[in-house]
Amino acid sequence: MVARSSWETVWALLEGYYSYGVVAGDRFDPLANVANHPSTLPWPLISLAFALLYLWLFTRSLGEEKTRIVAFAGLTVNLFTLYSKGYSPQFLIQLIPFVVLLLPHLRGVIYILLLDTLNFLEATVYFIMLPNERWLLVGTVLWRTLIISMLCAEYSTIFFSLPEERIAHLRRRAFVALVVASLLLGLLGGYHLMAAYHRARYAQEEYRPVVEFLVSAVEPGEAALILPDHALYQRLYPFLRKEMALYVEEDRTLPQIIEGYSDVWLVSQEGEVETWLKSRMELVAAHDLAGMRLVHFKR
Repeated sequence: MVARSSWETVWALLEGYYSYGVVAGDRFDPLANVANHPSTLPWPLISLAFALLYLWLFTRSLGEEKTRIVAFAGLTVNLFTLYSKGYSPQFLIQLIPFVVLLLPHLRGVIYILLLDTLNFLEATVYFIMLPNERWLLVGTVLWRTLIISMLCAEYSTIFFSLPEERIAHLRRRAFVALVVASLLLGLLGGYHLMAAYHRARYAQEEYRPVVEFLVSAVEPGEAALILPDHALYQRLYPFLRKEMALYVEEDRTLPQIIEGYSDVWLVSQEGEVETWLKSRMELVAAHDLAGMRLVHFKR
């Protein structure tokens, strides 16, 4: 662990690393180099600072009160999480039990929900769905670090038996600020995530040449596209919904479609639908794009 590189923590961000934890060498060889990126932080000084803090904490009297002992355990585990070079989403299981035991009320539930949400954004959204959106990893790591630090403060008030009348107002204001800021950042981040997801899906879409062609060929709101099945409808709808109306052959009768639009496009192999349209509309052109046959009709 001493030889490993940082990952998914503030330390990793400071060292410019934006991926998950990897053991580069043979973990069973004590002489192997297991670092997958160079360390640029003064780890001896960082370790000394945390060691001194732990030395001070471990020389405090614990007493006999069970809640105070649990708060001490929660505080030291959380501090070690902040000190650790790396964090993986599954490490959350080490933090949740102390929230359940020491904060068995709405505030504790919200802490857990926030941590779970950050875990989902980090493990699923960033690493699997949107690995190029580094701002998402930066945001989740910083916000998780803030929440763990606030939990450290919560446990400290229990361990050091601070008078409730002195800390209740400050704790309430800090927690409300955390919740409000989380909601605001969630709304802002959600908007950017949807845009990023749209860009990522579009970049990977097999039929992107078809979408680009249709966008350039039609006037927004003036044309209809008839598709053979729902699967293709679901793929094209997000990218064409603002440009044209999309229909599936089996959902609407052809007379209803051509009655509302004089500019109709058909995705199909030659068959009954195309024959029917030819008998009632003018065939303008047929295009083959990305393995798709696109037929254009006008009335």
